[in-house]
Amino acid sequence: MDVIEVLLSAVFNILGIYMNFRFISIFLEKRKLRHHLNVLVFFLVWIINWGIYFVYNQVLLTTGSIFLLLLIAAVILYEGSIVRKIFAICCTLAVSILVEDVVWRVFLWFDWLEKAEYMGSLVTSLVMIGIILILEHFMLRNKSQYISKESYYNIIIVFLGNIVLVHIIGRLAAWDKVESWIALCVIGLINMSTFFLYDKVNESYRNTIEKNVFEERVSMYAQQFEIMEQTQNNINGIRHDMKNHLHLISAYIEDGKYDAAKAYVSQIGDFMNVAGRFVDTGNRDVDMILNRMLQKAQDMDCKIETNIAIPKETFISGFDLNILLGNLLDNALEALKRTENRYLYVELIYRCNVLIVRVHNTYDGIVKKRGSTYLTRKQEKGCHGIGMKNISEVVKRYEGEQQIETDKEMFKVDIVLYLKSIDS
Repeated sequence: MDVIEVLLSAVFNILGIYMNFRFISIFLEKRKLRHHLNVLVFFLVWIINWGIYFVYNQVLLTTGSIFLLLLIAAVILYEGSIVRKIFAICCTLAVSILVEDVVWRVFLWFDWLEKAEYMGSLVTSLVMIGIILILEHFMLRNKSQYISKESYYNIIIVFLGNIVLVHIIGRLAAWDKVESWIALCVIGLINMSTFFLYDKVNESYRNTIEKNVFEERVSMYAQQFEIMEQTQNNINGIRHDMKNHLHLISAYIEDGKYDAAKAYVSQIGDFMNVAGRFVDTGNRDVDMILNRMLQKAQDMDCKIETNIAIPKETFISGFDLNILLGNLLDNALEALKRTENRYLYVELIYRCNVLIVRVHNTYDGIVKKRGSTYLTRKQEKGCHGIGMKNISEVVKRYEGEQQIETDKEMFKVDIVLYLKSIDS
């Protein structure tokens, strides 16, 4: 290689590394880090990997180095568990190695292309761009990605097997043998099928969430109808005896028994109060969710405070609202079960197309986290942190902000969502 080809090889290797990062980003959420840190990590991954390739030029060594470097980069730059990061990297390498092997086999048909190594890197990157765009557009965009660890393990094994098979085929089979091309095509089909199955698992999970939300909303509607029926019965009862009530109150006042009159009016107010009716905003979705969840808190002898100021009109998707409030309050109730000092504060403020949600509750002071992800302490360990992840998805969908603060007694979640005008 002359100097120009070395420089071209280095430049196109940068493009290859960028494709790897772009591919990983399909599966992993980027952390909010300073831009210069992202650039530094990318530069280090590129310079180390290309240096190893240039000095040793060994396929296995280069593959191993890029795997470790991408894993380190994923730990620094991306959210998610280590298993999910290994899964994303195995997907990336399985596809890129297969594409690279196919490109070089095609290049071997042409003597002048066989000598231009930098062209192979360029073409491989262009093919990878096409694959990434297809995956982003048709399969994996805006999908929840919380499949179980066991499923991740199985997919990792499939992609690792594909990587090994491509290397074996490259070492044992001649480039022009039909058998080697058939084997590579089969590996490519396996990769495509694995992506398809991964996408279907995500879709199945999404459908499960929607089903659970629908069932929860049906239950909330039933409770709200009971509250409305009880309220109406109380109103009818008061109306039927209104003359008698007014006569008695008037008699108390005429006799100067003001305290008795006040107490009697208070009794009427207590009679009008309906069990399970904690908020009455006129917004059906909010009333249903809050009345149901706050009833559960009251059943635990929890002190409840609310500050609700929202319009009667729909201002956010009922599905998103149910996920947001349902998960926040469900997590709060789970924490309240583990402490004797039970206190719950719920605030919903809608003003100028901005929704502020605050859920503060006491807890036992124990927090389980994996990185920046809060983990559940429920028995269903396969559901670790899914509620908080669903909340984060809603926050992201509305380009909002989320802040979690904890001390020895209080667990506080504050969320701001930027919504479209309800008049638009």
